[in-house]
Amino acid sequence: MLKPKRNMIENRARLMRLKRKGAEMRGACLLIISCPIGP
Repeated sequence: MLKPKRNMIENRARLMRLKRKGAEMRGACLLIISCPIGP
């Protein structure tokens, strides 16, 4: 009974981390696009 709940919490944490990573990548892409001098 305790294990599935922990799995759910871990999955949610993983999802949050993925979302944050995606947002950071999107932000970096926007910065690169908006920057006149690219890498």
